[in-house]
Amino acid sequence: MNRAERTYVHESKKSANVESLMEGIILQSIEDLWLDGEEDDCINFFRGEGFGICADIAGMNLHDQARLLNFANRIIDL
Repeated sequence: MNRAERTYVHESKKSANVESLMEGIILQSIEDLWLDGEEDDCINFFRGEGFGICADIAGMNLHDQARLLNFANRIIDL
């Protein structure tokens, strides 16, 4: 494998790791909506810019983002 190929593989792995991290942040925020003391931060995440930034980096399309936001909003409004 030449240097360019190694660089491409390394960058691809880094990108996949960042996407996984963003997915983890989103999933943890959904879970934390049920924890006392965490709700406010999670609500701010979903209703602010945080969710959109993480979802874009995670590679979520707009349809899936809207579905997940609707799901989170139903939990928030309980």
